[in-house]
Amino acid sequence: MWNRSACNDVMKEILTRHTPVKIKERIYRENVALPFDGFRIKIGTKGVAEIHYRNARARKYAEDALKEMETIGAEAGVYADHPDFMLRGLVEGFYGTPYSWETRREAVEFLARHKMNAYFSAPKDDLYHREKWREPYPKETLEQIAALNALAEKKLVDFYFCLSPGKDFRFSDGRDFAALCEKFAAVRAEGIKNFALFMDDIDPKLSEEDARLYGSAGRAHAALIDRCVKNVPSERPWLFCPTEYMQNFDTEYRKDFREAAETDFIVFWTGYNTVAEAVGAEDGERVKSSFSRRLALWDNYPVNDFEPKRRLYLGAVKNRSPELKETHVGYVANPMPNWEASKFALISQALYCWDGARYSPEAAERTACAELAPGAEEAALSLVRRNGSGLFGENYRLRERFAKEDLAFLDGYYEEQEKAVGTLERNLDKKTSAALGELFRYMLAEAKLYREARAGAIREETIKEMSDCAYRTQDQSLLEYVKEKYGVPAELEEERRIWWKTEEGEDA
Repeated sequence: MWNRSACNDVMKEILTRHTPVKIKERIYRENVALPFDGFRIKIGTKGVAEIHYRNARARKYAEDALKEMETIGAEAGVYADHPDFMLRGLVEGFYGTPYSWETRREAVEFLARHKMNAYFSAPKDDLYHREKWREPYPKETLEQIAALNALAEKKLVDFYFCLSPGKDFRFSDGRDFAALCEKFAAVRAEGIKNFALFMDDIDPKLSEEDARLYGSAGRAHAALIDRCVKNVPSERPWLFCPTEYMQNFDTEYRKDFREAAETDFIVFWTGYNTVAEAVGAEDGERVKSSFSRRLALWDNYPVNDFEPKRRLYLGAVKNRSPELKETHVGYVANPMPNWEASKFALISQALYCWDGARYSPEAAERTACAELAPGAEEAALSLVRRNGSGLFGENYRLRERFAKEDLAFLDGYYEEQEKAVGTLERNLDKKTSAALGELFRYMLAEAKLYREARAGAIREETIKEMSDCAYRTQDQSLLEYVKEKYGVPAELEEERRIWWKTEEGEDA
């Protein structure tokens, strides 16, 4: 029997099922009545598989599902599946060194394998995306953009070209809008079909001339996205990231924006904080109402371009309501500049946005570890569990153990850590091992420091070795213990603290 697992390996609905059969014939039928990217497979007792699909992607998903069914023993019956969100993907939207073109190609391949369908190109430190948005891309860069888009089309992933002109856009100067249109037109000429406008992380204060014309930033931004929608054709709906992208309550900016906006587009927001501890169903309802537009969640996880920057977030995404599909049409993840390390969390996000009701973070972590560390799954799980996000749970799991000096537990903990690193160094592929190398070095030094503390013979060289590593583990309780008990200077970095605002806009 083919049953859906907690990790979404099979389909949402098994409508009927009978006896095992061998597939002898496949009949394909396009069916626009199905959900976006959805499919339905009917397998007859004589081995005829009738595949109904919404679009080309859905046909590919159906073929993959049928192949999996045949591997484990197909049964006569009717099966159906579709994603929770129409738009599923990632946004290269972090601060720091942008991805190389090779990494971007790998990312497109990764998205396609995990039933994600969108790639948003918006690296904050691409000068031509943000600082020099008026200037045309160099010819070689346009060629690379076109090549990436061609690969995305081949893999059935929608490539979105994005611009962020908000730092110095002059709303009352027609020359700036003309420059913006020219920039979009240049990439449209290279075959790019989908577009987005971002006005995040800027000072919304208008110049005197802009204020006289529009009155407020919300109205000026609404007018700008309206003009883009009307003047720059996009195959998929335009997406817009507003300046006030993280509040889960209404604001004057949003009131002005929704009153002024005339066209149809999708609005990004990030949850109630830049990096949200949780995003609930009520949040979605309030924010959809405040913009009066369809929503897409820009999930700033596993991105690590904030303080502290010495973390790799490998754990599964948590605390995203399965009911967000009722108010959102899209979900995109903002990865880390460290692409290989980002894959652990991204696999969990792909599973969540396909089927949130059946999503399990623990099962998703096992799925990610099985894929990324074949033959070393348990060691990878040990790594992942030491490198989650403090936003999703307790930051200092070891603090109580050190306070009680529970040496039996701590001995086992650090012994497991050393063994896990050794196993992973032997089993991971070269790219993943290299991407995690600094974290591995820290974890081995951390275990060494624990043994030194256990023996009462701490070496400052060990602490310096840990300090010199580019990354550190989530739990800093060992360094805290060493500092308090032995008075040895240790560099402590608090995990990112949570802050948010209430519906009334006051600090919580």
